[in-house]
Amino acid sequence: MSFGERISGSRPGIRTARGSGFAAVIVSVLVAGLAACGSGSGSGSQATAPTAPAKAGSTAPAAAAQAGSAAPAAAAGSGLTRDGTKLKFGQTARVGYSYGTGATTGPYQLTVTVRKGSISDLSSFDLDAQTKLGVPFYITEVVKNVGPADGNVSGWGGALTVENAAGDDLDSITLLGDFPTCQGNPPNILAPGKQFTECDVYIAPRGQSVASVTYQNYDNTTLDQTTVTWTP
Repeated sequence: MSFGERISGSRPGIRTARGSGFAAVIVSVLVAGLAACGSGSGSGSQATAPTAPAKAGSTAPAAAAQAGSAAPAAAAGSGLTRDGTKLKFGQTARVGYSYGTGATTGPYQLTVTVRKGSISDLSSFDLDAQTKLGVPFYITEVVKNVGPADGNVSGWGGALTVENAAGDDLDSITLLGDFPTCQGNPPNILAPGKQFTECDVYIAPRGQSVASVTYQNYDNTTLDQTTVTWTP
């Protein structure tokens, strides 16, 4: 993760992280062969257990996201979607991205889609009691570099804020292991004409859902800001 982490609690394998406008609970997964294939970024060993098969009938997140409509009108002179634009899930914006204190790169085409899952989807993972009472939502971003140069897209997911109808941030969980239903991470560098898919799992309390997904980029070098929000 590119944002800061805060270690809390005494339960092994669970870390709580906050940063970039959303909270993340990192959950340890019991997946066979995790240490052998090198999935984890740490040097410690991981417990193992059988991996659950992919759900029948599930579709690749990228396919749904790429079905979005064309980008809306850009702000004059910037080439980016206007700050404050409201879109529907599946529509495409044209945004810039700045990693850390670096200058904004891009532009990038960004398509956001949301799918509701079932907590049983996560049965192979070691979830805490509170998470088990929630409902997972899969937030998928398809990002394409339509600019003239390579762009640093590390930590892209940290630019998202996911909220319920009351305007409260929803928690995300990072699953350490293979989860075909929702997976994909940004590369460090994205070349012109290339794209990547990122999918993140957010947990809403039972009876709640994802009411909005907001992307925000702030350029420390020019003080320019772009905020785009997607809703159902």
